[in-house]
Amino acid sequence: MTIQDKYIILTGAASGIGRELAILLQKQGAHLFLVDRNQEKLADIAEQTQARSFACDLSKQESTDRIFQEALSAWPQIDIYIANAGFAYYEHLKNADWDHIQTIHQVNVFAPMYSALKMREHAQDRDYKVVIVSSAMAHMAVPGYSLYAGSKAALHRWADAYRFDLQRPNQLMMVYPIATRTNFFDSAGKKVPVAFPSQPATHVAKKIINGIQRDKKSVYTSWLFKLTIITNRIFPVVKPLYQWLENKKFTAWKNR
Repeated sequence: MTIQDKYIILTGAASGIGRELAILLQKQGAHLFLVDRNQEKLADIAEQTQARSFACDLSKQESTDRIFQEALSAWPQIDIYIANAGFAYYEHLKNADWDHIQTIHQVNVFAPMYSALKMREHAQDRDYKVVIVSSAMAHMAVPGYSLYAGSKAALHRWADAYRFDLQRPNQLMMVYPIATRTNFFDSAGKKVPVAFPSQPATHVAKKIINGIQRDKKSVYTSWLFKLTIITNRIFPVVKPLYQWLENKKFTAWKNR
């Protein structure tokens, strides 16, 4: 699918991967509707990219409904929906806290799923694309990120089955970035160690755009990670070894 002149909604647009995506999409001639919770940062990137914007809390259904209403009040249609918003906890889970578990799933799981169904409902027989930014942790969990990894794994398995509901499986594109050098880790907790390996947000954004243009169903932003998945199927010691190394960081963080 081409980018030029497409009407695109992008969530989580104020920082990190979303911000880099907004800049690159604007350069390719897309019409942008940017969404984020951080009103100040959102206003800054919206001004920079000459985009429409809407600040809201994606943990609520009515927020997603409003995003579609606001976008369609200005545009004739929506061609691409990029569900990039999401967050992580880096934590030692000890206590049973329903709200804590529910909040991350509302943003990371419910909102992307619901948005994908809203797009299908809106587009009907017209061509469209939904892009969901998942995580490498959908395949390989990292100690300390149990709830985050669980939310991304839920999206991964849902997408695998949901594509059978679609006229064209590539109407849904899943993205699996490895650790990205943004403020993601700062927001996950205090002095959170960055998982290895990592890559810049601009690299991830370019991979996403390339995937959209090539009508890919899945985008792995790191060839090393994709090779690791394949290698682990043949030699199933790779994943436990990696998790052991990351658990040393997690243990040090817990005992700091």
